[in-house]
Amino acid sequence: MKTRLLMIIGIFVVVTVLVIAYGLITLEFESGSKPLLCGKNFIQRGNECFPDISYLDQNTILIYSIHSPNQIRTIPLPSTSVIFLEKNNTVTWINESNFPATVYEKENKWVIDSIEPKMQKQITFNHTGFYEYFVKNSDDRGHGRLALVSDDTDLLPHHTKLEIARAIVKQDRVNYPIIGLGIGNAENSLGIDVDKKYLEENPDAYSFLMKRYAKMIPFDVKITIEFSGPIMPTAG
Repeated sequence: MKTRLLMIIGIFVVVTVLVIAYGLITLEFESGSKPLLCGKNFIQRGNECFPDISYLDQNTILIYSIHSPNQIRTIPLPSTSVIFLEKNNTVTWINESNFPATVYEKENKWVIDSIEPKMQKQITFNHTGFYEYFVKNSDDRGHGRLALVSDDTDLLPHHTKLEIARAIVKQDRVNYPIIGLGIGNAENSLGIDVDKKYLEENPDAYSFLMKRYAKMIPFDVKITIEFSGPIMPTAG
């Protein structure tokens, strides 16, 4: 009788331990962070993997195919590039997609034909300006922006200077992800949105950021800064 009672107690203890262990494993799986889907030298954003472009040389743009559950998208990384012509006026596109790619300005002011996979081509720019361009292969057509800055930038039309200024601020989001681009007074000023939590943590945020971007943008353009809700992250 005593032996049977000990067996029943033993079985009860084992079952209880198994149930508790199962519950802890399930809780950890459900509440823990989702496992990363990306390999080394890649960054996960949502359900997509993006190459870590921090290792790229200045003036280098990667052509890459992003694989998501529903589609394959070809994009340039970074999507917006700021080129200071006095330092280096040559831009290189490296094709890391699986198909030949063509890079062309949206009004066909310049074209780079058929960059084969794992190959690269360059173009040299001699004049300041702002270009929107496309990267096209058999999969898709990606969109990029190129801001070319020089001592002559201040001579450009005001709307072109605003586009270049926006490109400079967008590129700085790598350092300050709390920054976003608002529409502001679209015709007259560069509107910058900042996460309001940054102001709560840094009372001098307005003067700091105003000085930062006034120094970073080497030409005359009016800047307005507003503090608002959370700033959503963007790719590239």
